[in-house]
Amino acid sequence: MHKLLKLLKENSLFQLLSSKLFVQVTTILQSIIVSRLLGPAGKGEFTEAILWPTIVASLSMFGLYTAIVRISAKKELSRRVNITKSVIRVTLITGLFGTIIAYFVNTMMFAAESFLLVAQFYAVYALIYNVNRGLSAINNGRGNMGIFSISASILNPVFFLGILVLYLLDKISINTLLIALLLANFSSLVFLYCVRERSDIKRTLSPCALLKYSIRFSPSDFSEPLYAYYDKAIIAFVLSAYDLGLYTIAYSAAAMINVISATFATQLFSDVARGSCDHLHRYIRVNLITMVLMSMFMCVVLPFAIPLVFGADFRPAVPISLLLLIVCILQGQSSIIERAILARGFPYVGIQAKMLTMGVYLIGAFVFYGLGISSLYSLSMLLILVQAVYLGYMQYRMKGIFGVQRMAPNIADISDYFKRINRFMKK
Repeated sequence: MHKLLKLLKENSLFQLLSSKLFVQVTTILQSIIVSRLLGPAGKGEFTEAILWPTIVASLSMFGLYTAIVRISAKKELSRRVNITKSVIRVTLITGLFGTIIAYFVNTMMFAAESFLLVAQFYAVYALIYNVNRGLSAINNGRGNMGIFSISASILNPVFFLGILVLYLLDKISINTLLIALLLANFSSLVFLYCVRERSDIKRTLSPCALLKYSIRFSPSDFSEPLYAYYDKAIIAFVLSAYDLGLYTIAYSAAAMINVISATFATQLFSDVARGSCDHLHRYIRVNLITMVLMSMFMCVVLPFAIPLVFGADFRPAVPISLLLLIVCILQGQSSIIERAILARGFPYVGIQAKMLTMGVYLIGAFVFYGLGISSLYSLSMLLILVQAVYLGYMQYRMKGIFGVQRMAPNIADISDYFKRINRFMKK
């Protein structure tokens, strides 16, 4: 326990890993609890109500997250300009814009629903999200991974507390859960605002100047929501709602291993933005070794865990989840490379790779559909293929940007990996 506490206090990479793992586990628990409280139909309505403000909030950032990380990483600029005040001003503007758009979208989508008023109010999420992401980007750019990790970990525990209070008061409904979730997001913002860096510097960057700089990164931000849901949208069209339900659970279970790549990607994004690329290729190799080992463990756990946690009806999702473990390994490697390239100032490389991936998958899915061989198995195998194409393209572009270095681990890397673990356990 002493070793873990020491690591948590001193090692930024371990802080990130702990935070990502905590968020991943509590997010799955949140999904299980809300599903059981609201039932299938209610869970679908709850998801719809938060979906559009989430997408609009992400789009309304206009590439500011990447821009703020890069700006915050420049120490000489921080001595001349009040970065925090500049970020709060510009994210308030973009957040208000996103809130207005989200309000009208939810009004159109839920005009006939009983939870319309709360769905309209939930549009405020776009404002909270923008300011929250802006302050998080400052900590990411400056390497304050402790604060960054805590802010990411606050949301789900506060939401759980809200659910508990509502349950004790017998007030569980879509309306009350939406308000509880909004307050949980606000609590994370309050934390970041309270621990923000204070500065007496009067000079600030104008919102126009920040947006002018960030707009070049906005296509990368715009592509994220599309890339996150393209496979599910195609499966919903080609197959059935039942198949989509199985796929969603299978992917959620397999994606547990993504906490590793998300940790390395976040750390490297900060390091590369600050001009440090020393650990880049070693992190890529270590990530692959760790994800493969975790996948082997998950191959044993998932056949028992999925039916136990989600119910016997989801047992057919088990073999799909095992195939998707391969997808997650490929995605993880690609994600690390993409974030490093983005931090280096090349926003369009990731977009090109995503467009290539989505295009190949779309064409392949409809070819399978035309041939009458569409199934979760065939589409999962197709996803493995397109993610391999994605990774191959990202590795090719990385060699041109960072130089040719070895990215695949060899026997020496694996031996060193276990030696490091052994040394840590003996300390």
